[in-house]
Amino acid sequence: MTRRTTVRGTAADRALIALVLLAPLAFGAAPSWGWATLAVGVAALLLANAVQPGPPATALPVWALAGAAALAVLALWQAFAAWPAHPLRLDAAGGGVAVEPAAALDPDAARAALVRLASYAGVAWLAARCAAARSTRPVLAAIVAAAALYAAYALAVRAAGLDGVLWLGRSAYDAASGPFISRGAFAAFCGLAMLAAVARVAGARTPWRRWALAAAWLLLAAALLASRSRAGLAAALAGHAVLLVLLVRQGALPRRAAVAAAVLLPGAVALAALATGLDSRMLAAPEDLAQRVAIWRVALAAAADRPWLGHGLGSFPDLFDLYRPDAVGRPARTAHSGPLEWAAEAGLPAALAWHALLAGLALRCLRAVRLGRRDPAPALAAAVMTLVAVQGAIDFAPQVPAVALLAALLLGLGLGRSSRRRPDQRFQ
Repeated sequence: MTRRTTVRGTAADRALIALVLLAPLAFGAAPSWGWATLAVGVAALLLANAVQPGPPATALPVWALAGAAALAVLALWQAFAAWPAHPLRLDAAGGGVAVEPAAALDPDAARAALVRLASYAGVAWLAARCAAARSTRPVLAAIVAAAALYAAYALAVRAAGLDGVLWLGRSAYDAASGPFISRGAFAAFCGLAMLAAVARVAGARTPWRRWALAAAWLLLAAALLASRSRAGLAAALAGHAVLLVLLVRQGALPRRAAVAAAVLLPGAVALAALATGLDSRMLAAPEDLAQRVAIWRVALAAAADRPWLGHGLGSFPDLFDLYRPDAVGRPARTAHSGPLEWAAEAGLPAALAWHALLAGLALRCLRAVRLGRRDPAPALAAAVMTLVAVQGAIDFAPQVPAVALLAALLLGLGLGRSSRRRPDQRFQ
């Protein structure tokens, strides 16, 4: 492999990065046309990489591949099997109407969810293969630059007093959401890019790059606060705490600088929250939490009724209609909790296996940090998984395709750098 390919990457690598960074322009790829187009793009890149010479993606261990294969078999069974037929699907027919037997409550939704999960796994695989052969510095710089543009757009829309998302007439929130329909998803995207900016500073070699990254980080922080997302703010703080600790462990960040950031950052966040009105949302948290708890109870009840096999991926909207309590007036398309939604849709064993798989990959990145590997990508991947875990426990934002794709890309980069056989002598 030539030095040009190793440092700058192949055309397929650049196409992968472009695909992930353009995903927010399709309203976060939340509409079906958005994520379906991205899935086709990921499939094309997988085919291109299959015939392209290069290093194997050794970052994915055998146990991870086996776990992913087992989950894929379950998802395929839910999406296409007819036996045993889902009892709620038969009951919903009523009146003698013929209903095609299927293992999932909504087979079409299960197939769509399977495609989305395969796309995320494909991006992580491609990113690991890319990072095993090249430096992650250009990738992180591209992520920070693109996210800063989205943040600038969101702040400009708010400053102009406009109320819309891209070409849509109105937004659902009195807050910044950029090109995303959900402000929580926009906050998660900004938080991930902020982590990438901090990790990129660890490898910056010139002062002007450090200042540019700091400016981008401040712009992203302003956009995150303008989104007024409580879960997004909490997740970003948790991710930054983990990343700062790991970078100090690697020697990329002076201990005094990390302590100063830990002391000053909460106060700065509190002042910014007052300026953006986020404090008023904090006061409304108990009432909103009560509504969310009612949704979580629906997920728990659905999981208890079919704990082993689940109701089928993507079936929560139908489950909510069937289990909805009288206290909840409006419909819910998600459980606002990734673990609970997985338990209801995939069953308890599959939900535990999925989260154990993600935790195991995060621990693999932490092991690279503990072994003294001088590369910020594994530390960044661990921080990314922290952000996703914190926000995903109480919000659906990490399930939005554009957010999930960026998280998968950053995780794949960390795994790819963790798999390198020779330790790096300087930060990459």
